[in-house]
Amino acid sequence: MLNPLYELAEDCADDDDAKVGISELRKAGLEELKMHNSLVQEWGLDLAKENNINSATVKYTQFLLATASGKIEGLKGAGKLATPFEKTKIAAYTLG
Repeated sequence: MLNPLYELAEDCADDDDAKVGISELRKAGLEELKMHNSLVQEWGLDLAKENNINSATVKYTQFLLATASGKIEGLKGAGKLATPFEKTKIAAYTLG
């Protein structure tokens, strides 16, 4: 889920510096996930068997996806943005 959200935020950013910053955040997040995965393997855990997903986590994930796709109050879908400001708001909300 991380990569598509950051890619959308990067696409919606309003300047090159913001795009570079978001790209760097995405890369750092992917490195963090790699570290977590290596620890899970090192400890011999099978998260599919040992982990029940908390309903709050599911709702939060759904919220992030809705936010990144522009399906939040007052915004149109990402492909139907009317103004550059609306597009920038999606980048800001996604990163927030």
